[in-house]
Amino acid sequence: MEKKIIVCGSGGQGVLFSGVVLAWGAIEAGKHTTCFPSYGAEIRGGSSMSTVIISDEPIGSPVAESLDGLIALNELGYHRYIKKLLPGGIVVVNSSIAKVKADDRNFFEIPASELADRELGNILSANMVMIGYYIKKSGALSLDAVKSACEKLKYKKSAIELNKNALEVGYNYENKTSKGKRR
Repeated sequence: MEKKIIVCGSGGQGVLFSGVVLAWGAIEAGKHTTCFPSYGAEIRGGSSMSTVIISDEPIGSPVAESLDGLIALNELGYHRYIKKLLPGGIVVVNSSIAKVKADDRNFFEIPASELADRELGNILSANMVMIGYYIKKSGALSLDAVKSACEKLKYKKSAIELNKNALEVGYNYENKTSKGKRR
C-alpha cells in the first residue's frame, strides 16, 4: 500500500503542520513516510502545500506526480492540484471556504472552519478537522495513530488536546450531501 497525499491551502491555515501530523501518524502506525512542505515567500495568505507519502515499503522520492488523496483547505489549492488526483483518489474540501462542484471522483465536503469554530471554539483547528475526516474516508491511517502523533509533537498540553479533539470532530462528521463513493 502506498498513498500519495497533498494537503494544500494558504499560509496560516496549518497546511505544513497537517502534513507533519500525517507523517508522524504514519510513523506511529509502523509505516514508511515522507513529508515534503512547500510554501511561498509570504508567511500568511500565500499558497502552501505539503506532500505526504505513506507506504508499507521504503519510499524512493518525496515527490508525487500523481495523487491518491487531496485535502484542500481552500479553493485555490483545490484547483491547483485536482488534476493530479488519480482515478479512485479521494478529495476532501473545506466547504466553509472552498466552493467547488463535485465531479465523478470520490469527493467529500466538510465545513471544517465552521465545525472548528462551533465545536471547539477555535477556527484555527480546521486543519485537524480536515485530517480527521480524511483518515476516516480514506482508511489511510487509524485515528489512534494520528492522535498519538499529536502527543509526540511536543506542543503544550492544551494544544495537544485541542488537536486531538479536532481530529475526533472531523472523524465523527457525517455529511449526507457529499458525492463520495466510499463509506
